[in-house]
Amino acid sequence: MRALVVMAKAPIPGRVKTRLQPAVSPEMAAQLYAAFLDDVLLRAKRWARRKSAEPILAWAGPGEAPASASAFRVVDQGEGDLGARMERARLAAGVPHVVIVGSDAPTMLEHRVDEAFAALDRGRVVFGPTEDGGYDVLGFPSPAPWVLEDIPWSTPQVMETTRDRGRQAGAQWEELTLGWDVDEPKDLERLARDPRLVWAPRTEAVIRAWLETR
Repeated sequence: MRALVVMAKAPIPGRVKTRLQPAVSPEMAAQLYAAFLDDVLLRAKRWARRKSAEPILAWAGPGEAPASASAFRVVDQGEGDLGARMERARLAAGVPHVVIVGSDAPTMLEHRVDEAFAALDRGRVVFGPTEDGGYDVLGFPSPAPWVLEDIPWSTPQVMETTRDRGRQAGAQWEELTLGWDVDEPKDLERLARDPRLVWAPRTEAVIRAWLETR
C-alpha cells in the first residue's frame, strides 16, 4: 500500500515564497506559489494514479485547500517544525510506503517519483537532493526518526545534516540525482527559461505575466 503526499500551505502574501522578495511583491509571490501548487497537485494526481498510490495533501491553513486538491485526501499539517509536520503527514497516510513531495518544483521530472517508489520497494529511505542543500522528494518504507529530528530546516545544511544523522544511526538510504526548486529570484529566471515549463500551465501563465510587467 502506498501514498503520495504533497506538503503545502495557504498562499497568503507575506507567508509564502518570502525569499523571492523584493524581486517580486508579497502579492506576486503568493500568486506564484498558488500557481506552483495547482500545477504540482494536478501532476501529483497523475503520478499517484500511475503508481497505485493514494494522493494526500498535507495542508497548512488558514482556509480551505484549493479546488485543484479535489482528488486528494486532505490532512492537517498541525504544529511544529517541518520535520514534525512531515512525520504527522506520514502517520496520517496510514500505509507502509509514503513518498512526500513539496510544492516548490512545478517542473519536477516524473521519474523522480518513480525512482523514489522503487527505492521504497527495496526497503530504503530515499531523498531527492536539491541544489540549495535541501531535498524535493522524501520517501519512507517504514518509520525513520533520524530523517526528521534535529534538522536545521530551511538552511543549506538540511541534506548534509540528514546524511550525518543517517551515518550516526547506521542507516542505509538512496539518493536521486540532483534536482532544483524555486526559492530565490534567480530561480524564477531559470524557471522562465525551463523548457519543461509547458508541463505547468498555471505557473507558465503567471511567469509570463510577471515578465511582461518588469
